Amino acid sequence: IILNLIASNGWKRPIYFTSTQVGMGLNNFLRRDGLTFRLVPARVTTDVNVKPMFENMMKKFTSGHADVKGVYFDEENRRHLYTMRQSYADLAKELLAKGKKEEAKEVVLHSDKLIPDINVPYGIPSRVELHNQASLSLMEVAYECGATELAKKISAALNKDFSQHMEYLASLGDMSKKQLEDILMNYSQQKFMEQMQEQQGGQPNR
Repeated sequence: IILNLIASNGWKRPIYFTSTQVGMGLNNFLRRDGLTFRLVPARVTTDVNVKPMFENMMKKFTSGHADVKGVYFDEENRRHLYTMRQSYADLAKELLAKGKKEEAKEVVLHSDKLIPDINVPYGIPSRVELHNQASLSLMEVAYECGATELAKKISAALNKDFSQHMEYLASLGDMSKKQLEDILMNYSQQKFMEQMQEQQGGQPNR
């Protein structure tokens, strides 16, 4: 159906997808102008189309009163909001890559104003931790562009949520939180060493 739609459309009208999970080899031909991905007839090196994405996300987007204290968002609505946070982080990262540090800072601060942590915390459990991943992306780019206070706020929220995760997981077994943290730290170090060896052309130690 999708291929027939593309063929019959003949590029007369824009075709948009809500994610890059389209398949059929189309992923490298999707360009993001905001939250949606537009199919284009040429391969793209990045899916972030900076100029229209900046214009749309900074001047046209709303967040369903996420900035009004006391508004409740269920899991599904929170999912859409962390998708927006991820998009702001991606836009800011692309701006940084183009040397536009001040514009990147403007983007991450606008994201915090549009979707503050009063209703949608930066650290919160979600499906496969995508919510925390989006917050982590925003935190990293906030540090890079100089929005240090925002980055520290996100870091504190993530650390609190991770700590609560660790306490809960440790409570399910016979080990302490410290023992579980040591196991995860050793695992992370091993994975890092394996990645470094693979990049250098060596074989990882098992």
